[in-house]
Amino acid sequence: MATAPGAQPKWINDPLAAAIGRIVMLEERVKELAEMFQVNIRTLKRWRDEKPARIAYILTEGGEIRYRHADIEAYLKSRERGNSLTQAAKKGSAK
Repeated sequence: MATAPGAQPKWINDPLAAAIGRIVMLEERVKELAEMFQVNIRTLKRWRDEKPARIAYILTEGGEIRYRHADIEAYLKSRERGNSLTQAAKKGSAK
């Protein structure tokens, strides 16, 4: 069913459809982040439950979880440093 030019589709004003859309978008973002870190989605949840959280996040009033790019970058850099230190230790013990 086509809508008239300038008219909004009916689902835009439907709060349930909007909520479902937000949930789907949130799940896609969390999945994308989990894939980037090569961990399961449940691992991200555990990391949020740690005190302090392994990666800082923002919990909106609507219950959405947001990660700042700067916090993700900082975590990735810390993992790189940890990996390089581990590799250096392994090289030193192999001698």
